[in-house]
Amino acid sequence: MMKMIPYVKGLPIIGTSLSILAAGSSPKLHLYIDRRHKKLGPIFKENMGTVCGTFVADPLAARTVFSAEGRYPKHMVPDAWKVYNKIYNCNRGLFFMEGEEWLKYRHIMNKLILKRNLPNQQVQEYIISSFMESMDNFVGKQMHNIEHKFYQLSISFFIGTLMGTAIINKMEYFNKDIDNLALVVNSIFSTTTNLMNIPISLATSLNMKIWKEFTESVEYTLKAGRVLLEKIKGFPLNDGLLKDLLEEDLDDEVITGLVMDMILAAGDTSAYTSQWALYLLSREPEVADKVRSNDQLVSGVVKEVLRLYPAAIFISRYLDRDLILPTLDCQLSKGELVMLSLYTIGRLESAYTEPLKFKPERWMRHVDSNSRHYLGVKEPMAWLPFGVGSRSCIGRRLAEAQLHLTISKILSKYRLHLVEPVDMELRMVPVPTKPIKIKVDRL
Repeated sequence: MMKMIPYVKGLPIIGTSLSILAAGSSPKLHLYIDRRHKKLGPIFKENMGTVCGTFVADPLAARTVFSAEGRYPKHMVPDAWKVYNKIYNCNRGLFFMEGEEWLKYRHIMNKLILKRNLPNQQVQEYIISSFMESMDNFVGKQMHNIEHKFYQLSISFFIGTLMGTAIINKMEYFNKDIDNLALVVNSIFSTTTNLMNIPISLATSLNMKIWKEFTESVEYTLKAGRVLLEKIKGFPLNDGLLKDLLEEDLDDEVITGLVMDMILAAGDTSAYTSQWALYLLSREPEVADKVRSNDQLVSGVVKEVLRLYPAAIFISRYLDRDLILPTLDCQLSKGELVMLSLYTIGRLESAYTEPLKFKPERWMRHVDSNSRHYLGVKEPMAWLPFGVGSRSCIGRRLAEAQLHLTISKILSKYRLHLVEPVDMELRMVPVPTKPIKIKVDRL
């Protein structure tokens, strides 16, 4: 007989929303859910008022969920984004697509991104060189506006992916567009987080201030993205993702939707992951020294940052059939919303040695080169920042390439000193509670 899954029902209609509010609301949801797991175990169900989901913090059970996601994996999309798209009849990218439409365009993007070397090394080096020049301005000083700098870098990398070698020596034509996008993309995620605390029907019917701020930021971003795309099309494109998309004979609106969603993802997730990497390396300079002396550890830095600060704190799936989780001896029902708790999974003592420590070397393999085991990893399947399966992150290779190059270039030239520690909160992605302050010295 299967075990019963613990269920936190809460009050009628509002569920446990008051408890969540008292615990710090959406910005502290990762801690709230982590405490629930510590109390109730690796799986529980909770009615949070606006959503009811089953939270899973078991690596093998998480893999089982991915393996049973079906032909058309379906995930949760924030209500604010769904309502905006419906009201304004807005075509968006892969994140918003479902069914056959999603499968069609995912296959195209798989072919164009996952099976090619994008962006090429020459383009990457050109883009990072501009960023490194700006870093020189902070030598002997405190690096300020880190968030904005990494937004600019992440968007620049994606523009390089779109344009290919045509971007080389042309970046100045796009600096203003990049700066404008970097300023506004962040507001989409912060306003979305605030809208998750209230019924979206209430926010729209009363035309609340937070709803207006959200729509304005989305409107501006989509408009800026269209302008940027038209500008890019004005250059002769010999390679790059945009050239490939245009050759697929796709509708302009579809291309715009696909590209804009990737700009949003790059601008927020990669930007904050880069920040957290610098935060950890400046907080623990002895670790940074180890990485400098062994460039193989750069990969470990990326893995550790994404373990401790995964861009998606929760990965969601709606089940397309009943599902048994053998490792937890319980059953989930078709249509159920499952939330994989990556913040908690990344800190499990059963999965990692000293899980709260930043240890890039844990990802080095044992001396036996044929070994599949890592030095400080008990359960490799616990590392899930990009998801698994056909709906895993389409931009994984682009993000990893950017992170590897950025970290290695910075460490090869600068010594970083953290001015003060910060905590983490959620604005769709994990962000620092206050600006990260780092002092930069030349090696």
